[in-house]
Amino acid sequence: MTQPVDAAPKPQYTRKQGERMYQNVKAMAFSVLATVAIVALVVMLNPLRDRDADPGIDVPAIAAEASSVADFTALAPEIPEDWYASYARWNGSPSDGVPNWQVGYVTPDEEFVGFVQSSDANSTWVGQQVHGAAESGLIELSGHDFSVHRADNGHTYLVTELAHEEAAGSEASDIDSVTLVVSGSGSDEQITTLTKAVLENDNESRS
Repeated sequence: MTQPVDAAPKPQYTRKQGERMYQNVKAMAFSVLATVAIVALVVMLNPLRDRDADPGIDVPAIAAEASSVADFTALAPEIPEDWYASYARWNGSPSDGVPNWQVGYVTPDEEFVGFVQSSDANSTWVGQQVHGAAESGLIELSGHDFSVHRADNGHTYLVTELAHEEAAGSEASDIDSVTLVVSGSGSDEQITTLTKAVLENDNESRS
């Protein structure tokens, strides 16, 4: 006949053991809450850090320096207050032999828009700037005709030529125009906003 199996005895804890277990559980709970709070803080602060990616970028100041060595005026348009500059640089000795001025911005929805200028542009260089995208149409903005290129990378490119005028007191040059390429992953409205701002700045630089 099978003998009944006695149930395993329940563990008995002393008062001190119970207090230690309670303290351990309490400490573990505080540790978990602290970890969650730290993670939440990091998540909240990261967007602010992205928004202030490099608050030290002074586009007008860098543009002034670039203009002193370039043979054209490096533009620094006035952008919407909720945009910020991610870079501004003068490429005086690039590998492709086409010196250029570049500025890039980030919009509130984390899209990129920017522009590049060069007085030494050629068809090969322009093709590289638009990532080989064929012209898909023309658009007129602020009295300037732009060719429109929509690349496979999702970016839109607007290309035009700006008339070149010698600055007062500068030496005469054989430059007739400066190529302008405005580009971005943002909406057509954002790209148009930047383009008009660049053209306005160009007009101001001539007055």
